[in-house]
Amino acid sequence: MKISGLLNLLSVAGLTVGSPSFTSQYELDGSSNRKEGGSIMDELRENKRFEKFTRYLEENKGLRNELEGNNKATVFAPCNEAFEEIESAASFNKEKIRDILQYHISPDTELTEDCLHAGLLIPSGLKEKNLDDRHQRIRTFEFNGEYYLNMQARVDVNKVIEASNGNIFPISKVLEPPCSLRNEIWSAPTFASTWSLAVERTGLERKLTEHGRKGVTALIPSNHAWKSLGLANLRYLFSCVGQENSGGRRGSRDWNDSDDESKRECQGTKDLKKIVEYHVAREVQYSTDFMNEKTTKLETLCGHEMIISSKRVQSGDSDKDRRRNDRNKDRKNRDEDRDEKKHRDVREYNFIVNDGAARITVPDSILGNNGAVHFIDTVIVPQNIELPYDRWAQ
Repeated sequence: MKISGLLNLLSVAGLTVGSPSFTSQYELDGSSNRKEGGSIMDELRENKRFEKFTRYLEENKGLRNELEGNNKATVFAPCNEAFEEIESAASFNKEKIRDILQYHISPDTELTEDCLHAGLLIPSGLKEKNLDDRHQRIRTFEFNGEYYLNMQARVDVNKVIEASNGNIFPISKVLEPPCSLRNEIWSAPTFASTWSLAVERTGLERKLTEHGRKGVTALIPSNHAWKSLGLANLRYLFSCVGQENSGGRRGSRDWNDSDDESKRECQGTKDLKKIVEYHVAREVQYSTDFMNEKTTKLETLCGHEMIISSKRVQSGDSDKDRRRNDRNKDRKNRDEDRDEKKHRDVREYNFIVNDGAARITVPDSILGNNGAVHFIDTVIVPQNIELPYDRWAQ
């Protein structure tokens, strides 16, 4: 994820549905009445601006055959210049090209332009072993009226190509499959730097990045959420100054270079560790999963339970909604049509943690090859921890 794009992250949200079969799980397919014409591969071969993308597909027989048959699919096709850019990079690994190609194909879907919205999660053909073999997602963002995938690639919605078995969306960049959550989170310092420091301070980095095959779901408090705990509590959690460490010594401001504060452990850092563990669940859950279940119970790394409730926001609940209703008299009909097709819009849902203890502000904000991150607006302190100071204490 790009840092420049992340500066706009809190202004968008989003997703759709999820489980075993793509069609039953996501039901993102548009009209089943396709126009007569060539297959997706036929259309790609005829378009010179996708020559490099097409050549790589031709070299991968299985993927090529899937796009030549009657199987439905949505393809995000990078232009030739996009492939030239990654091919010239020192980090380009041709052995990973199949993963890259799979990440540009959404099987069993027929997305159309009107299906796109900020926050939409699109299932790709790339399976990740550290996600319990679930399919990796692509997240849609909207900036200044244009759509971007993973904040990397702009989607040209005006030049969508219809094929007999799906649609082809031209995009400006090659989508790189997400790497580990650790690295993806580090690319978001504006929002997650305090969380990253907490993970490092408690020595939980490896535990969070190597946790089993089911991946993890991290509910990460924003930097502002941590600040809301108050400076005195943050000093208690992150520093052992004034506290007895595990060796019985009281921390001082006058330690020497060999007395590394980052390696100290005291009651504050023990509590911080419990707080971090409480914000991480033992399997990956996307907002689509939350919308499906209405109430989702997650087992956290510290063994306690966290409950996510999803509720659709009723139109007309706010002045903003009323103004929107005035501008869109047919909103009700459009909502009913969307519900019938199950094109759920994550922007129309609220996700509440532990009956109001926190709210998910940006669902699916960061995707990794071993989990997903949802930003929340409050640091949730487990019931077995009592912070020594009132919030905002200095």
